[in-house]
Amino acid sequence: IRDRYQRRVHGGRAASHTYEGHGGLSAGASSRLLWDYSPEIASDILDYLFKPGFGANLHHLKVEIGGDGQSTDGTEPSHMHSRDDLSCNRGYEFWLLREAKARNPDIKTYALSWAVPEWVGNGSYFSPDNWAYQTQFLRCVRQRLGFNVDFIGIWNERAWGGPDYVVGLRRFLDDAGFASTKIILPDGWFSPALLTNDSLYLASFHAIGLHYPCRDPHPEVFEAGKLLWVSEDWWMNPDWPGGMCWAHLLNRNFIWLNATATIAWSAIWSVYHPGLPYQESGLMRAREPWSGHYDASPPIAASAQWMQHTKPGWKFLSVEGGGSGFLPGNGTYVTLVPGDNSRDFTMILEAASGPCRCVSPIVPQPQVLSFRTAGGLAGEGSILHVWKTNSTVSHIQLADILLQASGAFEILLEPGSMITVTTVPGGGFGTPSHAIPPSAPFPMPYAESFDDYPDDAMARYFADEYGSFAVRNGTLVQVSPAAPRRNAWVANLSPLTLIGDDSWQNYSVAARAWFPPIPGAFVQLCGRLYDLDVFRPYVSSPPALCLSVGSDGGWNLTDGSTSPLAAGTLPGFAPEQPHLLRLLMLGDAATPSVDGRPLAVASSAARPIGRAAVGSGYHLAFFDDFRVDPAP
Repeated sequence: IRDRYQRRVHGGRAASHTYEGHGGLSAGASSRLLWDYSPEIASDILDYLFKPGFGANLHHLKVEIGGDGQSTDGTEPSHMHSRDDLSCNRGYEFWLLREAKARNPDIKTYALSWAVPEWVGNGSYFSPDNWAYQTQFLRCVRQRLGFNVDFIGIWNERAWGGPDYVVGLRRFLDDAGFASTKIILPDGWFSPALLTNDSLYLASFHAIGLHYPCRDPHPEVFEAGKLLWVSEDWWMNPDWPGGMCWAHLLNRNFIWLNATATIAWSAIWSVYHPGLPYQESGLMRAREPWSGHYDASPPIAASAQWMQHTKPGWKFLSVEGGGSGFLPGNGTYVTLVPGDNSRDFTMILEAASGPCRCVSPIVPQPQVLSFRTAGGLAGEGSILHVWKTNSTVSHIQLADILLQASGAFEILLEPGSMITVTTVPGGGFGTPSHAIPPSAPFPMPYAESFDDYPDDAMARYFADEYGSFAVRNGTLVQVSPAAPRRNAWVANLSPLTLIGDDSWQNYSVAARAWFPPIPGAFVQLCGRLYDLDVFRPYVSSPPALCLSVGSDGGWNLTDGSTSPLAAGTLPGFAPEQPHLLRLLMLGDAATPSVDGRPLAVASSAARPIGRAAVGSGYHLAFFDDFRVDPAP
């Protein structure tokens, strides 16, 4: 049942591409709820992601440059809602960058836009306005956090602007003092147009960053003198199959593609569950800030096998030289060295046994693998430290191996496991400073007065799906003046921010709301919101029971279908005055009211369960005294 495999591993001249760091991506609002954890529990979670020798030890953190536009599971706030607006304190990406750097000063950082506000270029993404807008984000990081972002992209999975735009961005960055910030493009799919004979253009960017490239090598990238990254990959659940797939991709992206960096979407899944797209796509899970519960998931241990025992700047040993490659009984191994003349090395072996992107699920056999060091690598008398991860153990240290005169050593690689062999001591799998609290549902009843927040803060547990909401002067305010439209990543509907539990059924939701008396302006209060998928945008109203009131006093109650359940007009309505909106849902009956006056009793079986939400048009809209209570 065991295959014997012998391979000589050469150092020195067999070193090939420079490793530039694997890591994780915070984007698409994937980290939203992490911000709301208590500082003590959040610190433990962040240790598992970034602290050297503790957990994943991520070498790269890529973040979204918030643009007030939907980017998968929500919107992230812009640092510039309008041309004359600027705040370097919005959202959670600045905070996440700071916390990552505090734990690992050597971590590489990377910023990329999904959308930019419509004022940028007056709706023209590829404009000098956007050079200035994205550079201002970099300036915010430098001024607030004290370091420069290492890499910047163009536009996630959309057009990349062409050579003239990229050269212009490079010049703008250089002139603004960001010569050290390197450009990655296209952050999407390969096109021959990415590679030209224009030497000025080729010198303006660092690497070709592809998303989910599978087994599609592009030798023309290296022929043009550029590097290849997998700047987004993985996208699986934080369970053991997901962990093995991550291990598999980290190795095979180099073996197949000579890719020198791989970045997972996402670093952490901190999104309401379920009811939003691409659920659970994170290296670890932290989606209950109200309870404090989280999981240090198997992909964290898989990351530790790689990233605790290597560093950016190390070099891969080539497939041709025997330092990396495929194993006969399925699986792979990759070897890295600190430098061309180093005796030290780290070898990572994986035997994935489950489904994974672009790979048929093959169950490998147990393998006894024989290796022999050569070419200046560690030899007789050297100590090899051995680490293992599988479905039952997370990055545990096995017995050391003492190399004999021949430089030979053997490793048993079992199906569904990872083994790391390294001459470099250190590593582990940490224990958090605080016990992980048990899971618990979102509390009911729940009330939020929006008092005691710093200005422009996010409201606790509210997750923006469209538009941008912030606490200002003790109220929750929709602050985005316009949808991104031509600068968007996907279609953006009316501003909406949600909260609560997907299983809520019979309850009431209420809030005081007011807004400017301008034509077309409105506010909205919703319950039983469920299955909000930005890639299947709703046509007329959210997939929820929603009470909407316009500036002219016109109101309606909708359930996501094309016709309202009920409608009418409030006489003498003054939108600039606070009004108490309430929606009671009991069985199939929905009763909306304004200022204590019931407006109708409607019936709908289309929305049996779901969360609460408030919304508006793209204008200032104010909400206060929000509460959710069980139905009487």
